Amino acid sequence: MVRIFVAAWPPDGLRRDLEAWAQEQSSPGGVRWVGPDRLHLTLAFAGEVDGPEQVLAAVSEVVAGVAPVSAVVGVATVRLGGVLAVPVEGVDDLGRRLTAAVATAVGRDEPRGFRGHLTLARVGRRQRVPSALVGVDVLGGSHPAWPVDRLDVVRSHLGVDPRYETLDTIPLG
Repeated sequence: MVRIFVAAWPPDGLRRDLEAWAQEQSSPGGVRWVGPDRLHLTLAFAGEVDGPEQVLAAVSEVVAGVAPVSAVVGVATVRLGGVLAVPVEGVDDLGRRLTAAVATAVGRDEPRGFRGHLTLARVGRRQRVPSALVGVDVLGGSHPAWPVDRLDVVRSHLGVDPRYETLDTIPLG
């Protein structure tokens, strides 16, 4: 079994800016910051599957003939359950289509639907993202954008030192 998701990676400059903001924050207990090498936009989550083949096929079918889209980063942080995130707009249609196709391909429902965001930090199951970190302008009022012109099908290796492994890259269009 492998844990799979479909991602778009923000540009290095944006990752560095978000990492710099995170390092400036006083880290309340239990907040685990996402490092810049793992900062990504999840467009569909497959979860635990036997292999990536059905996910690759579903993604390829959805993006065939789809033009690149512009991902636009929001300004203020939001709380999404146990996650501190910054919203990403401009990818909703693509994210909804991919989420539905991947859920069908792997034979499970995705009750959460799609909500574009970059995860900045996580907290434990019984914890809540501190209010002091919510609604914070992380990028000085700017709304950086980047073109999403390819998607990566990624394997997530969980554990003490989590890491991501790109299994395949699928261009849009």
